[in-house]
Amino acid sequence: MQKLNKRFVKGFIRTGLLIAVICILAVGCSKSAQVQPPEQVPDENREPLTYLTSLPEGTPFTEAVPELSRQLSELDGVIGVNAYEEKSIYYGDITFESGVAKVYAQDLILDYLNQLKASYPEKAITTQAISEGVVIDSLSFTP
Repeated sequence: MQKLNKRFVKGFIRTGLLIAVICILAVGCSKSAQVQPPEQVPDENREPLTYLTSLPEGTPFTEAVPELSRQLSELDGVIGVNAYEEKSIYYGDITFESGVAKVYAQDLILDYLNQLKASYPEKAITTQAISEGVVIDSLSFTP
């Protein structure tokens, strides 16, 4: 009788484990993939737009940054601009509203990079596009 109970319990446990594995697989495989809209892919052949007014070449960093920041802050979708120097690299961060078009953000950080590069051709420069606290794009220049 005792052997019968042990076999019954072992069979019951095996069956329970098998059912649990099947349920886990069924739930894991039944999730439908969420369809994401296609991301806007920039056209490699298109000319980037220019948004900033050029500053005189060699404008000191302490004068160029406030002027470029002012120009950038007036543009649609820009929440803020931060510029700083760290380890001999100039950084220019542009923070955008949620859902900004990636092509627009790329154009702005490229324009910002080109403005800083014209004033500081001897310095390493990195510009970044930030949205929702995440860097969505980044460009760098190394002399």
